[in-house]
Amino acid sequence: MSFRIRLARSRPIRLLGNVAMKCWAFSGAYILLCFFLYWLYGGILAFVLLFSILLEKEQRMNYLCMYLRFRLQNIVGLYHNIQCNILMLEYRGYGLSQGTPSEEGLYMDARTGIDYLFSRTDINTNEIIVFGRSLGGAVAIDLATKEENLQRIRCLILENTFTSIPDMAALFVGSKFLQYLPLFVYKNKYLSILKVRSVTVPTLFISGLADTLVPPRMMQDLYKNCRSTYKRILPIVDGTHNETWCQQNYYQNINAFLTELRENPPPRVTSSHWQIDNI
Repeated sequence: MSFRIRLARSRPIRLLGNVAMKCWAFSGAYILLCFFLYWLYGGILAFVLLFSILLEKEQRMNYLCMYLRFRLQNIVGLYHNIQCNILMLEYRGYGLSQGTPSEEGLYMDARTGIDYLFSRTDINTNEIIVFGRSLGGAVAIDLATKEENLQRIRCLILENTFTSIPDMAALFVGSKFLQYLPLFVYKNKYLSILKVRSVTVPTLFISGLADTLVPPRMMQDLYKNCRSTYKRILPIVDGTHNETWCQQNYYQNINAFLTELRENPPPRVTSSHWQIDNI
């Protein structure tokens, strides 16, 4: 027994015991520090990710684009380059939408779309862009002529749209005789060349100069007849009817228009000069 007591009280044994205890304490502290750093790193990383998501959401809330007659590739480009939320409206009878397409039906669909946006409380309804391409341009023009939408639509963007169905019919048939037919002969008219005279919201006209379906001169006619005090026309040299968005500086020019509009906003018109309905 005395031998064991003397052995336990010997200096080397005590030294080894102290070293072992210190090692265990150091190891425990090291493990706790690792857990703490892991928790802190994860918390900071989660906070940064959350903040970046919220910031991106806030940036995209600057604009909300209601796109009429969309192409998926262009939608992706708008989302990433314009930094806006997008409502993709599919007309009745198109895609998976039920019903039969008609001129008045498409107009109703667009009105329903903008009414839906204003029923939401989680979006910035002061920065709504209506973007209409081809046939969608005619629907967008009609939407912008309505009295109730003058304060709703921040700006209008029209791309490669036509002046009217009678004008397109005369172009396709190649006979001026169709120009003299009365309007009631046409089931669908889309008289954008007349309706654009009622458009007073800021408007950007994007015209693909290589468009072989809708002549670029029609975009020029729409631009000249538009009564907005804040209008711009953007000619795209190699832009075709469906691929104008592929051309260089396409999105940069749209951004430039929106930036100019934000920095120098024109006064919003409370009423249009002239209305055309039910023709």
